[in-house]
Amino acid sequence: MKTSKAVRSLRSLSDKEIEGCVDGATSIPMLKDIFALPNVINKDGFIFTDLFADRFAKYLEGFLDGDVGSDEWREADNINYDWGMSIACNINELLSVHEYVD
Repeated sequence: MKTSKAVRSLRSLSDKEIEGCVDGATSIPMLKDIFALPNVINKDGFIFTDLFADRFAKYLEGFLDGDVGSDEWREADNINYDWGMSIACNINELLSVHEYVD
């Protein structure tokens, strides 16, 4: 159940909780860097999912195979964008609950 205002703050989330929102492996410090970028977090404490996903994909561009702009590269970039969107949605869900259950 999503509330209109986050019940928890990003700062209150442990690394373990954040890792639980990632389907795969990524750098928790990198995610925290993205959280700290301007306009990524809205006034109600939730992540702007589109903006987070875009920034997440940009952070991973250096790891993509293929020539920049090629079909292979664009497909990988889109996959990373979708992955970032999933992470943001999962974290927003976590921010809307009172207690983390492992």
